[in-house]
Amino acid sequence: SLQTIEHALNAIRYPEKNVVWEHVKRLGKQHARKFPSYAFIPRGGLSSPYVQYVTDVDFILNNPHHGHVAVGDFDQLLDLAEKLCRGPGNVYSARVSVGDEELFDQEVRDMGEVRSHVEGGADVVTLTGIYGLQGGWSVPMDFTLQRGDSRMSKANRISKIYKNIEEHNFAKVVSRIRAILSTASKQQLADSWNATGGALRFLVK
Repeated sequence: SLQTIEHALNAIRYPEKNVVWEHVKRLGKQHARKFPSYAFIPRGGLSSPYVQYVTDVDFILNNPHHGHVAVGDFDQLLDLAEKLCRGPGNVYSARVSVGDEELFDQEVRDMGEVRSHVEGGADVVTLTGIYGLQGGWSVPMDFTLQRGDSRMSKANRISKIYKNIEEHNFAKVVSRIRAILSTASKQQLADSWNATGGALRFLVK
């Protein structure tokens, strides 16, 4: 029953978001030096005051100059992801894009296919793996290299909202809508979502 589910959610010892975020920032400072032309960007759900539960980890490296991600930097990113996620088998999906065009966005069977898309020219590359937290929980971790403006335009965000609706990814819809609301409305939406969907999304992830 719904009551049983709510009781179970309240009984779970969730990871402490602020502790996880401080850990991720330390990782960013430590490993960003491996990418001299990039800087670690402290962004994502963990950095948001409106997010209560840990659902995933964003490790974002940005080069503000427009261009393509170098293959050597992609290889370095893959090596980092495999090490932090404790093995190549734990890096399970990738997304590669250039401009508004998605070149690859799915689970990975052959990382060489992903690399070939990077060789062809891409300005955003994301690898997703399973990262183990202290306390025994594991969460998805997105390792991203991006070239150009690190902030998403409003038009692009709205386009992605429609795509997420089609995919039934309503948690992502909530986060993208929250970003374009006023401060007061952001808090109202966050309070409502944290009370209903936040804990469930953590378990689904």
